[in-house]
Amino acid sequence: MTEKTPLNSQVTDSAAPETAAALPRGRFVWHDLMTGDVEKAKQYYADLLGWTYIDADMGSMGLYSMIHAGGTEWGGFMPLDPAHGIPPHWISYVTV
Repeated sequence: MTEKTPLNSQVTDSAAPETAAALPRGRFVWHDLMTGDVEKAKQYYADLLGWTYIDADMGSMGLYSMIHAGGTEWGGFMPLDPAHGIPPHWISYVTV
């Protein structure tokens, strides 16, 4: 029989346990917008919500723009090739 961990238990980042804050399981912790027009999306959210961005070169994957809001980074924008026929969409990450 497998022991199950309660959904409200705490998890930490095992790579840096001395600096990691405990995060509740099941919490949305990161959000990425995949879009064919990153600059237009950045301007839209900057105007609407006051977001600022920190850009990082991801080599062949393109530029990744981290969303900076409320004193922290909590998501980003990734370019989506319109040729793939996939509409712009948000991807959210949840602690497990």
